[in-house]
Amino acid sequence: MDKIRTIDQGNSHPHVGLYHQGRLEQVLPIEEFLELDFAQDEGQILALSTVGPESEVLKKMNGKWCNFKEKRGDHSFAEMPVHYTQRLGDDRLFQAYYIFEKFSKGENGQSILLIDAGTFTTFDLIDKEGYQGGIIIPGERTYFDTFEKGANLPSLEHGPNFTGDEKIPQDTEDAIITGRRWLMEGLFDRVISKYSPQLIIYTGGHGKMIYNILKEQVEIPSTFIPHLIHDSLYFMAKQFPPDEGGEA
Repeated sequence: MDKIRTIDQGNSHPHVGLYHQGRLEQVLPIEEFLELDFAQDEGQILALSTVGPESEVLKKMNGKWCNFKEKRGDHSFAEMPVHYTQRLGDDRLFQAYYIFEKFSKGENGQSILLIDAGTFTTFDLIDKEGYQGGIIIPGERTYFDTFEKGANLPSLEHGPNFTGDEKIPQDTEDAIITGRRWLMEGLFDRVISKYSPQLIIYTGGHGKMIYNILKEQVEIPSTFIPHLIHDSLYFMAKQFPPDEGGEA
């Protein structure tokens, strides 16, 4: 295994990415990672993305921590311009930086729409001028949970076949499910018509499902990257190792 461990502490439990020769081999809960023989290797390099307060379990990890916060400027991250306030979360910022470096940087850089579908769903725009901003809406589970507050409304689960219907719904379950799909399609159409990205990238726990729903709506090339946050952290750990003394 590579010495770099990528740690994603989002709005759910932290997960660790394990790489071998630059390729992601496994993503597992941090509690399971800590049970591995090499988990306490003091020579490992730890690259963290965190939303909110850091989990106590992170204190159990030994190694050299990458300091990505020092790369934040008032309106920049490393060499990427950032047109957003300092409240931009690690996950959105780090993924935008990775995309900027891989797809958008330079005179011939592409305009990218990044859709990250997790606890919340974000639509972010990255082009050769840097990170342009984005919007946040409730994610799939968050959306469904809101209906538990209503009287006589069902508590729904979703799955890979969660697609809604094309006709006007005639029962409550269909009304909720189809409403979610139409909201996503309408927002998607609005963003596409306003910003005309050259490539759409989907990621996140529900990214594959959203990708399958929306990919046929436009002729713009699109792709799904299942663990973009881990790939972003690995890339940054190589660029900005803890000692700044060269590549990790």
